[in-house]
Amino acid sequence: MGATNLQFTLAFQTDEQPSSSTITVYCDGLCEPYNPNGYGCWGWSAVGADGQTLAEDCGFVGKGEGITNNVAEYHALLNALRWAVGQPSGESFHFLTDSLLVVKQVNGEWACNKPHLKLLRREAVGLISQLPATLEWIPREKNERADALSRVAYQKARTDKEDASYQKTLY
Repeated sequence: MGATNLQFTLAFQTDEQPSSSTITVYCDGLCEPYNPNGYGCWGWSAVGADGQTLAEDCGFVGKGEGITNNVAEYHALLNALRWAVGQPSGESFHFLTDSLLVVKQVNGEWACNKPHLKLLRREAVGLISQLPATLEWIPREKNERADALSRVAYQKARTDKEDASYQKTLY
């Protein structure tokens, strides 16, 4: 049995354009109620230098075989990076996650030996190389908003009809 291929995204973005300063992007993923093979969900939140939320998003990776917390953590970063790549030039980004594995692998400090994570790492490295950006680990308790968004996605995934073509934007 493979992972359920239900995917959805919840997105929010202000009309306000960020100033040309560093944007901090908090990222988090989860695999619940068990890891591995639970529901893989992610969330991220971008905050301007003034502390205002510029954009945030959350979504569902899949459920079942092959879904792990590490997969969800990578998807959180990847979705945040995709958003950042689409922002006006002149912006710099500081990505923060509580996944030490993702930070160390993407920054090239740890080897990435799992084939399914190698693909995610390769995409993350490719995207981050397009940006003036840094990636850093933070303790879980400093990643509350991204954690809350991943939990919104988890609750949504558990209650929605499992339909592979399902996508929904709530904002």
